[in-house]
Parts: sequence; structure tokens; C-alpha cells
Amino acid sequence: MARAAEVLGRSEDAARYAALAEEIRGSFNAACFDPGSGNYAAGSQTANGFALALGVVPEEHRGEVVSNLQREIMETHGGHIHTGHAGTTSVIEALTRHAGTGGAETLFALATATTYPGWGYMVSRGATTIWECWGQDWAPGHKPRATSHRADSMMMWGCIDKFFYHCLAGLDEPGFHGPDTMTPGFREFRIAPHVTGDVTWARASIRTVRGTVASNWRLTDDSLAVEAEIPVNSRATVVIPKLGWDSVAVSEQGRPVFRHGSISGTVAGVLGGVETATHVALRVGSGAYSFTVASGP
Repeated sequence: MARAAEVLGRSEDAARYAALAEEIRGSFNAACFDPGSGNYAAGSQTANGFALALGVVPEEHRGEVVSNLQREIMETHGGHIHTGHAGTTSVIEALTRHAGTGGAETLFALATATTYPGWGYMVSRGATTIWECWGQDWAPGHKPRATSHRADSMMMWGCIDKFFYHCLAGLDEPGFHGPDTMTPGFREFRIAPHVTGDVTWARASIRTVRGTVASNWRLTDDSLAVEAEIPVNSRATVVIPKLGWDSVAVSEQGRPVFRHGSISGTVAGVLGGVETATHVALRVGSGAYSFTVASGP
């Protein structure tokens, strides 16, 4: 509400709603958060995932809450989801938002686990769409689940597509629960693919009001190729992972683009770039690009 008021030029309403948001955040954390353990409520996947998805976790405790959520998934529940309707989508959004700090790997484990409960379990039993519930037969330690072989897709908020589009392909999108926003019509956006698990390639596209936004990457033994399509009248930041290499060089169809921490060539549409310990982020205008990153001096 504060952001909507700001866009509409209603400064008094913006200030009032911003203050209310901070008051609610403080009250929520005072009632539900334990700074000593880094957990919300009893530390369930839903409790920690929901707080992270809402964006209310104090910054100094965010890493600890994320770690607790990942531990609850990978250790307590053996790499499985353990949530209800609201918790499932919250956990997916929370891990997506923290994909660069282990969230992508945790989501990959959740998406590919072929034992009950999970999406991979459904696929292993011949499912071609999401069932009405996690299981359709007897599951160890659980009551019998409803039997349904129909393509009902009735498990509300049970989709895992955010992992495929946002984490693997790296296509930016607004959040469902939290305060993340982006400019209307994909005027400004990010493409930030995550290479995880045993996946060696991914591609995805979204049709927007300005045109197609697309990401396509492929991993080889010594390089990573990232193709990006940016519509007319849009700009994007293409975030290319360094894959653990200390020093990298980025080229675009064989032409030097980025090296030694700065732009190293002149390629039409490439407006600038920065390098961190984990990635190279290139600012680009509209067009189709084919970047290759490789280890280099």
C-alpha cells in the first residue's frame, strides 16, 4: 500500500502505510521470532518459509533462518516438503529468493526426490500433472491418502514452476507473498540462471507486452554459454555465474565483453558490468545476446 501510494503521488498515505508496515513487522517478530534459535514459532518449514517469503525477517538473522529452513528440509525430513497449502508456496518463494545461498540446491532436491511426498514421487508413479494430494496410496508412517489418477490439478499452490523459471532459467518475476517488485511490463528485469544439481542446460521464455523475454544456458566442461533475449524498449541485467572460478573472461559470440573486473570490449547493447566473488552482472539493452564465460587469467 505504501508503494502504491508513492507511485500515485500520495506522500502522506505512503508515509502512513510505511510506518504501519514497520509496526506490523515489529509486532509479528516480537510475537513469533526467537532470536536465540533463529526460528519462527516451532521452526517448521511453514513458519520459517512464510516469514522469509513475507520479507519480515530482520536482516541480521536472515541467513540463520534460511539455514534453519534448509536444515528442516534436508535433515529433519530427508529432502522432502512438509507443509500445507500456504506453506508450500511460501517455502518455494523463500528458497527462490535465496537461490544464491543454497536455496537453488535445496529446491532441486525437493523437485527431484522420487520418494513420498514430493513432485518427483508423483512423476515416478506416472503422474502427468499434480495430484489432488501428495500421495495416492499407502505411504510409510502416514494414513492412506485419497486415490485419484485423474488430471485434476487440485492441490492449491502446489506448483513447482517458480523453481524452473526463476532458479534454473533465471527469469525475473515479482514475488507472490513478499515485497519484491519490478517495473511494469518487464521494462527492467534480471536474468540470473543458477547451475545446480546435475542439470547441464535450461531454457525458458515469457511473452510480455513488449515482446519475448528468454533465457537459454548450457554448461560444458570448461565454459558456460548464456543466451538472453531482451525485448524492444526494455533493459536487463544478465547475471552470469562464475562456477567457482577465481578469474573469468566473458565474450559475446567470440568478441571480448568483460575481463579483469571491467568491460573489455565494445559490443552493441552491452552498457556496463560488475564482478563479484560469485558472478558477473552485465547491463544490457534490447536485443539477442550469446555470452560465454570461461576461466581466464
